[in-house]
Amino acid sequence: MLLVEDDPDAREVTAAGLTKAGFEVHAVSGAVKALELLDIWLPDVVVSDIGMPGMDGYEFVKLLRARPPERGGKVAALALTAFAGLPMRACACERYQEHLAKPINPEALAEAILLCNGGTAAECPVPISRSSTQGVCWVPSSAAPPCMTSPGCR
Repeated sequence: MLLVEDDPDAREVTAAGLTKAGFEVHAVSGAVKALELLDIWLPDVVVSDIGMPGMDGYEFVKLLRARPPERGGKVAALALTAFAGLPMRACACERYQEHLAKPINPEALAEAILLCNGGTAAECPVPISRSSTQGVCWVPSSAAPPCMTSPGCR
């Protein structure tokens, strides 16, 4: 799996937790590095932070979805964000299969990856509750809501 996270501490903790859960994790510090890696390697799933400097997670996933399948265009993608409000969730779910609110523990992230990596809406019910402030949003790409107007949502 490919982890895209600009915060070094969050990247290290998340990668370690996912590695402990049995995932092969390639972690990069930003969207540009992720796109470069996707030119030579195709992961089963991409987990990306939304609020990153330079190219944010919305622009990253837009470019990811514009790629041909052999360069990552159809790979399962999960969004991680501290911006957990409903408008941000709707925007993140426009091109991501799932949206997880930070802070997220590695076990919950591993569960979400397993549920939706190649899954269907029936295999990943809406919502999968993590707590009163955390949850998962599953929106098949064919039924994705329009991106709502909110800060950082393009």
